[in-house]
Amino acid sequence: MLSFAQFMMFALFAATFVLVVVAELVPHLPTRRAAALASIATVSAALGFLWRDPPRGGDWPTMSWTYAGKAAKPNQRTAYVRAGEDQTEDEAETRIVEEPGGSAISTGDSAAERLETAFVAAFRSIPPPGPAAGDTVRDCGHCPELVIIPAGDGVVGADPGDAAATPAEHPRRTVKHWPGFLMSRAEVSAAEYAAFVRATGRGMPDCDGAGVATGVAATCVTAADAVAYAGWLTRTTGHTYRLPSESEWEYVARAGEAGGSGAGLRTGLVPASTAAAGVPGGEGRHPWSVVGLGGGVAEMTADCWTADLSRMPSTGGAVEQDRPCPSRVLRDGAEGEPSLWRRPSARRPVAAGVASPGIGFRVVRELGRIAKR
Repeated sequence: MLSFAQFMMFALFAATFVLVVVAELVPHLPTRRAAALASIATVSAALGFLWRDPPRGGDWPTMSWTYAGKAAKPNQRTAYVRAGEDQTEDEAETRIVEEPGGSAISTGDSAAERLETAFVAAFRSIPPPGPAAGDTVRDCGHCPELVIIPAGDGVVGADPGDAAATPAEHPRRTVKHWPGFLMSRAEVSAAEYAAFVRATGRGMPDCDGAGVATGVAATCVTAADAVAYAGWLTRTTGHTYRLPSESEWEYVARAGEAGGSGAGLRTGLVPASTAAAGVPGGEGRHPWSVVGLGGGVAEMTADCWTADLSRMPSTGGAVEQDRPCPSRVLRDGAEGEPSLWRRPSARRPVAAGVASPGIGFRVVRELGRIAKR
């Protein structure tokens, strides 16, 4: 609904149009002059109202990519324009979809709201289309390669009828990932982790079988090591890095297919100490170009361990049960482990201080300014 100031602005612009017509058509010179002066006054007043209360649709959050059960269209993104102070992201229904060749305004709002949204769209500079889901970015030379994961709804927990499911994989939950995020395309490599060690002086992993060769997944790291690495990336790049939540990990493993069998998971196992991080077996098979899922090394997440999924946040965040967290949630399976751990819903605890040659990790970067390489 238009505010009083916005209504007056439109009314004064309309009056200006009428006065300009009068000044143009009326032959009586004094009347024409009076109409011209009045039009200047109405324009000035309208600009004053515009400055006081410009038409807007609420705050403009960072542009994000949407996902609706299928791969996002190239160069498509959504700007939510009515996320006001009293609205949640779920209620921000009015949106402008930017696509090559034009834009479209969604329906479902009142005529006044659609007029306001159109006015905002007309006077707001629309940037060129940005990166799309599955595109990769890298914030620095020693940073992990990141993949853009689109927003969407995902499920967490065992599929119906899954005989291998444990009580820890219930109850099944639906989680909303908005506005999307970026995840490292593969597990953090030993070379990437070594750059962190050199810069900070933190000790190198020293358990038997730790990954040390170029391209090999970084293993034998504790939860504290992984969190420290993410914090170092945050400090050096200016972007917020962290460990993925287990719901984010499963969302990527399922590739956004709610209830699916895990299209993102690959089936082949590779030795954790010799395999290139995430590359063998899964190259090109994941809809969002993520590799290394479904084998190689188990992966640490940000969540504190809980006996079931009843406390799983519906917003995609991690469960933080205690501080310090005694046990983290481990996802995926390593070489030589039973195949049941490679199921997308499989979860198990790992003590926070454990460092194993079969455990690695990925990082997630929150959305912000993204420059396509």
